[in-house]
Amino acid sequence: MDATELLEMLESLPNGKQILAEEELIIEASERISEILKLEEVSKSELARRLGVNRSSVSKMLRGSQNMTLRSFAAMAYALGWKATIDLTPNDDKQWQPYECAKVKPYSIYKSPIDIAANDEWNNLDYISAVQ
Repeated sequence: MDATELLEMLESLPNGKQILAEEELIIEASERISEILKLEEVSKSELARRLGVNRSSVSKMLRGSQNMTLRSFAAMAYALGWKATIDLTPNDDKQWQPYECAKVKPYSIYKSPIDIAANDEWNNLDYISAVQ
């Protein structure tokens, strides 16, 4: 079975597109960390030292044989001098109508929860509410 046949088979499963999206995200996260390792000229051993883990843990996460959580992804990025961010895009097969959302005040997007708590700004935040 070649790659095209495998993709077609997965897409024909009830949750096949979801499985593919999950795998693509795992690959993208691993590739981004690998790219930054090269860009910053940092070895996996050095990254492991900065994280306080062994090299094999870093290698397994980057290969996908060990679960890379959002926390471990963010920690690796931070240890390399980068900040991890999340970007969401709609699926090609999206069947639902978009929700009308209240806008979030711009500063609440960029301030960390620690900064907000330190300045007692919790009551000033506008939360997103979905209304159809």
